[in-house]
Amino acid sequence: MPATRIHELAVIVSRRLLLSLMTIWLVATLTFALVMFAPGDPVMALLGDDGDVDVRARAARSFGTDRPALTQYAAWMGRLARFDLGTSTSFRAPVGEVIRGRLPATLALMIPALLLSSALAIAFALGARAAHGWRRAGAIAFGAMLCAIPVYVLAHGLILVFALQLHWLPIQGLGDPRLQTTGVAAALETARYLVLPTIALTLQQSVVLWLYLRARVAEEWRRLYLRTALAKGLSPGQATRRHLWPNVRLGLMHFIAARTGSLLAGAVLVETVFGIAGMGRLIVSASIARDVPLVTGIFLCVAAFVVAANFTADACTVFLDPRLEEERPNAA
Repeated sequence: MPATRIHELAVIVSRRLLLSLMTIWLVATLTFALVMFAPGDPVMALLGDDGDVDVRARAARSFGTDRPALTQYAAWMGRLARFDLGTSTSFRAPVGEVIRGRLPATLALMIPALLLSSALAIAFALGARAAHGWRRAGAIAFGAMLCAIPVYVLAHGLILVFALQLHWLPIQGLGDPRLQTTGVAAALETARYLVLPTIALTLQQSVVLWLYLRARVAEEWRRLYLRTALAKGLSPGQATRRHLWPNVRLGLMHFIAARTGSLLAGAVLVETVFGIAGMGRLIVSASIARDVPLVTGIFLCVAAFVVAANFTADACTVFLDPRLEEERPNAA
């Protein structure tokens, strides 16, 4: 790759990285303001309305909630610049440690759901051209219906069928505490407990991706370049692999990145239904306890995850799509 092209790509990536950092700062500021000015405070959640005045004052000084909002914001941003999210008022531990303890369970649910839903959506979308008439209409109607069902209703339905009726799979948690398993046996036991939550999260996500891909594939097949490819003697499969898929994959990558926030929201509900001690249950308990440092830390981590997903998609687009001439610094 020429040095000029490398420099241009570096400038584009740097611009988008700066935009991502500004987005995280804006999200952090809005999250702090929403939590700060919401009714109640951690002192009230800890001591109640009838606590002793002196005890409440000492607790407020300990938590730093007796200071003006701008002072608290400046102190919080200063700690954030040092990657210090503060101390949880309900767990009495650093926010970073609390989040790191719950994050693996959420990632163990999200990553398989993201990979499976993407694979299923691509397979269905690229193979759906073989279906015609009532089969295609029925598939679209079923997909729209499944997409409209809330994920927690879908999760309860899976529990009712596969856990309570068929007794195939467990319901709550990530393992049986009575079993003293280690190594591969412990991993297989955890995977068994993750089957139903992953299916619940995968089904709806895959339907949304499939409906998007189906519309994109149908749109691309109406374009002239694919008709030209078929006229030159390429089979539909060859035209799809060589011409259609390279044009569709970039849009799919951005759509998946944009859906990351929805996937996280679905993971929160699924974790609550299946009793998984992940980020979902953590944010619920932190909100109930009015744990301002923990709530802001969780929202900031979620925002950083979503921004990182979109930045990754943008960076991949820069390297995979040669048509981004308008973003080059020397473009006319």
